[in-house]
Amino acid sequence: MDAASCYILGTALISSSQAEPSQKQVRNLFAAAWAGKGEFPQTLFLPAGQFQVTLKAEAERLGMAVVSAPESQLLVFIREARDGYREHMEAT
Repeated sequence: MDAASCYILGTALISSSQAEPSQKQVRNLFAAAWAGKGEFPQTLFLPAGQFQVTLKAEAERLGMAVVSAPESQLLVFIREARDGYREHMEAT
């Protein structure tokens, strides 16, 4: 999510057995983000301790600053999307 505009860059399902998304998943996520908005955010916030290898490396390669923050601090931005996804999955 681009925190400045509250634009969700995209979503990717990642197996719970994987600690990180694959390089292909990361590139597809950023390609979808570019297609949706035509630009990348200047700063990407990641939950501390998560996605610190492939996602971080690709974001930095694309010129984004990457900031790790406790997930509790990111909830203000992602809570609505997370709750909506949970409701969708429970209804299925």
